[in-house]
Amino acid sequence: MGERDPDHDGIISIFDSTPLPADSCPPGQYLWDLHCVDASPGHYVPYYGMTEEFPCPEGTYNPDTGRNSCYDTTPGHYTNSTGSITQTDCPPGTYQPDYGQTSCLDVDRGHYSNAGSSSGIPCAPGTHQPDTGQPSCLDADPGHYVSETGQFDQTQCSPGTYQPVPGQTSCFSASEGHYAPGFGSAGQFACESGTYSPSTGLDSCHPADPGYYVTGSGAIEQVACPTGSHQPTPASIGCSLVNPGYYAPAPGTAFEIPCPAGTYQPDSGTDHCIDADIGHHASGPGNFNQSPCDPGTYASEGGTGDCLAADPGYNVPDSGASSQTACEAGGHQPDSGAPTCLDNEIGHYTDQTGTAEQIPCSPGTYQSSIGQTACIEADFGFHVPYSGSAGQIPCSPGTYQSSTGQVSCTDAESGYFVSEHEASVPSACERGTYQLEGGQTECVDADPGYYVPSMGSPFQTPCERGTYQTSGGQHECIETEPGYYVSTSAALSPTACSPGTYQDSTAMMSCKEADVDHYVAESAAAGQSKCADGDSQPERGQTSCIEADNMMLIMGGAAALAVIALTVMYKNSQKQKPAPKQRRKKRPPEGKQRRRRPPKGKRRKRPPSSD
Repeated sequence: MGERDPDHDGIISIFDSTPLPADSCPPGQYLWDLHCVDASPGHYVPYYGMTEEFPCPEGTYNPDTGRNSCYDTTPGHYTNSTGSITQTDCPPGTYQPDYGQTSCLDVDRGHYSNAGSSSGIPCAPGTHQPDTGQPSCLDADPGHYVSETGQFDQTQCSPGTYQPVPGQTSCFSASEGHYAPGFGSAGQFACESGTYSPSTGLDSCHPADPGYYVTGSGAIEQVACPTGSHQPTPASIGCSLVNPGYYAPAPGTAFEIPCPAGTYQPDSGTDHCIDADIGHHASGPGNFNQSPCDPGTYASEGGTGDCLAADPGYNVPDSGASSQTACEAGGHQPDSGAPTCLDNEIGHYTDQTGTAEQIPCSPGTYQSSIGQTACIEADFGFHVPYSGSAGQIPCSPGTYQSSTGQVSCTDAESGYFVSEHEASVPSACERGTYQLEGGQTECVDADPGYYVPSMGSPFQTPCERGTYQTSGGQHECIETEPGYYVSTSAALSPTACSPGTYQDSTAMMSCKEADVDHYVAESAAAGQSKCADGDSQPERGQTSCIEADNMMLIMGGAAALAVIALTVMYKNSQKQKPAPKQRRKKRPPEGKQRRRRPPKGKRRKRPPSSD
């Protein structure tokens, strides 16, 4: 503001009652009504020429006047407002380690403090403090302890220890015969009846073991049950006698011991069991008497828990037996523990004693009765195909059996047959019959055209050429008669020689042609006929002869026909062909004219007469 505020007090001179500055006041004083005035307690003036005093800030104080500064609060003190004349002690439970502070700090857990403390004080052993800002520590409760300084929590006495007094640094171990249960016990307790404590520092008493007992309280040991008695329950105050069928052989038996198999005991309170007699058993455990072995079982020694079952092949008919009996031959027993043996069933046998399983008759044998020691062989003409058969089976038609003890029948061989049951041999097919297949009940007649010459033939034979057979079931073929022939095998009938042929022998395969100058006029001829005198026959196999005149006519006519044929052929050869180029036939040279000859074979000499 310059010239308008010469005393620089922030007030324009026209409004300032003292517009001109007074003489400057030293630090610790300030100008007031043109006079220098000392700073009052709780205040200070820091510089020359000040016109007002200032309150001491928080964390400081000033008990004097005319001060140019304030005092910082000392450790253990504080000021929390301006213009403080004095510093304030930290209240109990707080502290302040530093200067010039406006507040105090709560002491930590496990510590405490008095008023004006500059630090927290650790709780002493036997005390603790779980909270902050506390003015004192707490004594440990009974059943608890604090062993070190500065603890914020107390420790429970561990199981087996106790502490009846508060504010302690340790716990006591429980005495013998006593216990301190769980954590934090304030006292120890005497062991109750049925329990004991043999050492110090136990958190519980031992229950008396099974087989032992404790009668009073505060006991330091347990007592064993005497022989013949027992105690299965722990923490018991007494023992019990063992029951019949049981025993207790030594002191301290927890559970009564059942008499093992093979022994028994009818009395109570004993320390032993009795062996079962021979022929008896005590199945056990815990038998109070013995029992005789049941039928089917036996005991050959004493002290048997279970009787032995009779072995397969054996039996025991009575009770209380000391041994088993073998089944006799012809009987058997497949099961164990049987009181009797079984007769063998039909189709079975046993040939020795003590047999467990009956033996089935082997194939080829049978047995029709029960309780047998052997099987019977199948008879001739019979067979037994399966094991365990009660009877034999007759051979069926078509089969036979020539031996005994056989498992099957034999098919009749080819050429044989069996027409009845129980055959021991096959029958041979008769002549004129045959059988190609085996196992047949009859033979087959030979077909017409075939024959079977011998017995037991497996096939039929076709009649050879020159023979035939019109009937079936024949053992031979028929030879052809003169005038007949058979050209193929297996013929049913002969064939008659046709006219022009003949056959003068038997069993022939073809006919003969009639010779030249001979003829055969009819079929089935046994011979040929000679042409009559003057007649002739130039050809073979003819049915007639040619008379002499007729022969000349025939030859003349044949010659005329030949001439006519040659003439026609010559004329045709002289005609020109309708072709672009005509070709002339070559003529033979002069004097070389071609001679005509009758066709070859048209002139034959008469064959000489057969006479």
